[in-house]
Amino acid sequence: MLGCGKICHHDHYGFKATAQFYPENDSIAVGDTIWFTSSVPVKNTDTISNQIINYGGASNFSTDINFNSIEDPLKISEIEGAIDSFSFISMVGSLKENPFEPKGSLAISYSEGSVYYQNLFAFVALKKGIYAVTVVDIENSYKRCAKAYVSLTLSNINKHQEFLKITYYPGSPFGDTIPEIEQTHTYCFKVY
Repeated sequence: MLGCGKICHHDHYGFKATAQFYPENDSIAVGDTIWFTSSVPVKNTDTISNQIINYGGASNFSTDINFNSIEDPLKISEIEGAIDSFSFISMVGSLKENPFEPKGSLAISYSEGSVYYQNLFAFVALKKGIYAVTVVDIENSYKRCAKAYVSLTLSNINKHQEFLKITYYPGSPFGDTIPEIEQTHTYCFKVY
């Protein structure tokens, strides 16, 4: 690493963690709140070496969360970002607009505690519609010379992915089956 005066051995780690949306309702009313929570252990088992790694003190422990409207099957070739369909309340960690995708994505940063990196926020429905919210894996967290990839999967029992049939159907420009990444990372619901 430049400037530290030492030769660094570049370690690469792979960790697993979960995220959750609650309550797990398939439908909510305008004005109702959904919560997002995610906790990543500071001491986590590396999927590559199967050893427990203390990854405390890491930087760039952040990712994106995408909000899309999937309501209109006639316009489905242009999935629309839906950030403006919600108001957001950050409780632990931080939320900010993703400048590369301002209509459809928020950048979320985790707050480090003694046991977990955590993010907790609420979003309040402002508009009627059908929405898909997708959590993106943490791809580039750094700790000195080490780099970690954190696979985040949703622990929700029911992700209400029957709504994704609006997007994935025979002849759809997105394909006729729901991709595996959507099955593990996307939560859907209707706002009435």
